[in-house]
Amino acid sequence: MSAADQLLHRFPAPRPPGRPFAVPEEYRRLFAQRRVPEVVLPVGRKALLVGRYDDVRTVLSGPFSADGRNPGFPTARPGAPSTSATLSFFRMDGAEHRRYRTKVTAHFTVARLAALEPVVRAAVDELLDGLAGKPRTADLVQRLALPLPSMVICQILGVPYADRQYFHRLIDVMARAPEMNPETYRAAVGELRSYIERLAGDKRADPGDDLLSDLVRAFDADPLLDPPQLAAMVLLLLVAGQETTTSMIALGALALSSTPEARSALEDPTAVPNVVEEVLRHLSIAQWMPRVATEDVLVGGAPVRAGTGVVVLPMIANHDPEVFPDPERLDPARANAHRHLACGFGPHQCLGLQLARLELRVVYEALFRRFPDLRPAVAVDRLPFRQNSAFFSVDSLPVEW
Repeated sequence: MSAADQLLHRFPAPRPPGRPFAVPEEYRRLFAQRRVPEVVLPVGRKALLVGRYDDVRTVLSGPFSADGRNPGFPTARPGAPSTSATLSFFRMDGAEHRRYRTKVTAHFTVARLAALEPVVRAAVDELLDGLAGKPRTADLVQRLALPLPSMVICQILGVPYADRQYFHRLIDVMARAPEMNPETYRAAVGELRSYIERLAGDKRADPGDDLLSDLVRAFDADPLLDPPQLAAMVLLLLVAGQETTTSMIALGALALSSTPEARSALEDPTAVPNVVEEVLRHLSIAQWMPRVATEDVLVGGAPVRAGTGVVVLPMIANHDPEVFPDPERLDPARANAHRHLACGFGPHQCLGLQLARLELRVVYEALFRRFPDLRPAVAVDRLPFRQNSAFFSVDSLPVEW
């Protein structure tokens, strides 16, 4: 059986046991054979895998569509529901994508987020105080990685933090969509959209200084905006702001705890931003980014015809030795760490990248200042990693200090 055929039942390829941040061996074999290999996905459809750094940038900034309704768009797993309607402008292209994205960008600028930093620091200090007051062991996911992004994204959106248990449950169902039936996924999406629509109604009657209130005003004033997209946009921001940052906090703490050089670098405030960029590169939690070619194009010298499905693998790009020497090493002084593609590239680059940088910078620095000997309380190969979701994550992370 060829390496390409092996992925028929194993996509995404599992990360090596005990080495959760290393490139899967299946991918190594595939890209050693061809620069742009063709594989059969578990749904039975063929697609091209793109992993070389320059090739990934070509796809993410070139004539490729993110809209899952287009013929040829690669669905990763059998029975998985389409996320095009759920993910709002994330699955739009061109002018339509820009029309909706610009309605929220003002809340994620560097200047706007700088004003939020004291709120983030206070939240982190409160959560770490809670850790310090307990026995010297805890689940870092439940005690820090999960609540912090909730506090922050609720503050930005204007969503009541008191409702966090409710939407955490629904977000968890959506994150596990590849492992369950489409009806369960759609029910969770519908329930969360209804919740957001009720909040939007409340904001219309009593607006505040938050993103949801701004969206209500924008949608009421602009007839070109599709009203159902309001809830879809907030759903996207709520899910993305929660799931990805939770994963990065927990997995980043795991990686840093086993890298003394990086922990030491966190003692220098001027070095912390680069440590964050290197952790983003090293972890590469986005497992795949699906696209479909909209015209004939060359990728890595290989012809890609219009209508061909392409699956981008950010981890391969972020571990490309031609760009990042010794790529599996977490190097806090890596000079070009900021060039990583962990958050995408081009028009669909993650809207919340600056927010993630802020949260990770504050939490990594404070966590290892308070608990310099923090370490996992169980062997790494016993941790419950979530391998099959779009974002690599861990369900719990028992730590001790």
